[in-house]
Amino acid sequence: MGFIVFIFQFLPRRIISSLMGKFFALRWPDFLRGTMCRLFVHLNHIDMREAEHEIDAYQSIEAIFSRRLKQGARAIASEVCAPVDGFLSCSEAPTGILGFQAKGYYYSLRELIYGEGEIEFNFEPAWYMNFYLAPHNYHRVHCPLQGELQALRWIHGDKWPVQQGFRNAVTRLYVRNERKVFRIQHTATGGQLFVVMVAALGVGNMVVTAVQQYEGTHRSKFEPGVQLAAGAELGYFTLGSTVILVFDKVLANAYNFITPPQGMPIKMGTSVLKQ
Repeated sequence: MGFIVFIFQFLPRRIISSLMGKFFALRWPDFLRGTMCRLFVHLNHIDMREAEHEIDAYQSIEAIFSRRLKQGARAIASEVCAPVDGFLSCSEAPTGILGFQAKGYYYSLRELIYGEGEIEFNFEPAWYMNFYLAPHNYHRVHCPLQGELQALRWIHGDKWPVQQGFRNAVTRLYVRNERKVFRIQHTATGGQLFVVMVAALGVGNMVVTAVQQYEGTHRSKFEPGVQLAAGAELGYFTLGSTVILVFDKVLANAYNFITPPQGMPIKMGTSVLKQ
């Protein structure tokens, strides 16, 4: 794995990601489209039974990847729920402001949220969760709780892969990569939650659907105050990656979050609270 990481240092990762995005967004001629889409579904073991449409309705591989689910395919099980389908690899209190990446590797949760930008208030992270989305997963991101969207930040960055082998070898991986950060104030407690979409190699774009926004260098410009229900759609990946939730002390004190075994599979809408 070390040799692969060494080679990746010299690859134009953003260019590769852009080219991959363009390839997956191609609209193939009708006589090829069905074959290409079915091959992609087969190779990635995607369960299309939950998809909003039949496979022949999708015009590109990207459209399948960013598919919506059928109405009612997911239920919201509690006040705080999983934002995505994927694998919950970490759910714990941080060490100071540091989150765990892999054995021996940590990263700053403040840097994850703000990059080199200004810190809006005296935020102290008190709990965080890391969700890894595999290629077969449903790739839309949802709001974990009821609240008000108060800020949306776009932080430019790299496109390192985020699979376990790279997490074990690349320092500060999550804060190196491009990300979109939603700051949501919880309706019931007033606590602050950050939902961080982290890009990766092959993630040509992360699309925000919760608001109509203009994306600037560090922050998306929109009128704060968008009301979100638990389970409301925030956006989607055009190829897969990682979502990290960061809770403040108010939320960490109000709820008893689960601490699952590493790599526990989870579905969007599943409760992340201990019973």
